[in-house]
Amino acid sequence: MRPAVSFGSAATPARRTALGIVLAILLGLGWAVLYINALFAPRALAGPVSLSIPTAASSREVAGLLYRRGLIASPWVFDVYVRVRRVDESIKPGFYRFGTGLSLPRLTDTLVAGPPSILVTIPGGLTVDQIASYLAARGLVDKAHFLRDAADERFNYGFLKGVPAGPGRLEGFLYPDSYLVADGPNQSDTIINMMLRRFEQEEVKLDYAPKAKAEGLTVRQAVTVASIVEREAQKNDQRAEVAGVIMNRLKLNMPIQSDATVRYALGTHAADLPPGAFKVASPYNTYLHAGLPPGPIASAGEASLLASVQPARTSDLYFLAKPDGTLVFSSTLAGQNANSNRYLK
Repeated sequence: MRPAVSFGSAATPARRTALGIVLAILLGLGWAVLYINALFAPRALAGPVSLSIPTAASSREVAGLLYRRGLIASPWVFDVYVRVRRVDESIKPGFYRFGTGLSLPRLTDTLVAGPPSILVTIPGGLTVDQIASYLAARGLVDKAHFLRDAADERFNYGFLKGVPAGPGRLEGFLYPDSYLVADGPNQSDTIINMMLRRFEQEEVKLDYAPKAKAEGLTVRQAVTVASIVEREAQKNDQRAEVAGVIMNRLKLNMPIQSDATVRYALGTHAADLPPGAFKVASPYNTYLHAGLPPGPIASAGEASLLASVQPARTSDLYFLAKPDGTLVFSSTLAGQNANSNRYLK
């Protein structure tokens, strides 16, 4: 009989060494996979993180910013990753907010897509100061910075030619509309230019300068009329009539007597004016001074701008607001008093 062959005999030293090497490689690969997964996984954030990427920043500089803000585990891995994906030169500068951590691929996609934009709607009838407050409340501007830019920054638009620098320089020219703005602080100059360009487009569309000239007004004077109309009239279909009253009074050298201009002079937007308000010593007080105030008192929308250069042709010199906001007009003081007795008492 042949001797039995044992297949369960102890492994040779060579086999044990080979098996150890294989196990070490598998273990190393496992740890490598775990490590790489950790590098690519979303980072746990203690709270929302804001990040500003400057213009022309390299992928290595971006990696450093992300690492310092706790958004990635390794700046080297990020830099290699975006280079391998060939998006290292596609990262968009701007302001980013992160509420939670993102995986490396999602974070990269976000930076390539660019900073988020938000829709901001500026209603008509706001002053520059109110617009600054409105934008500051949404974290888009520093109010003091915005007002300083509005007063002193150089803006190259034809309708601003000859308008002196100062707090009221852009009053009436920041066009009320909806704007898509990049999220982030310090957007003052960008937003102001967006609003001025929008006014410029509206000026061209309405053929505004020639129409203003036909009414004997400069563009700024017409915008001043429009701003008063915007603050006095709540309904579009009555704006031309309000403009007609203003123009009639200007032709007769009568004070315009607009409560809205007194509110502007006092820096208030309260419905009820305090005692003595109509005696405030201000060139914007159109109860004390005949003619238009020195400049606009608010931003006016298209309906008011159009009304200012296409006023209603009437003999009306007075109007007052009924409790429901609609206006009633009259051509005499007696008619105004009668309307007051009828609707306000």
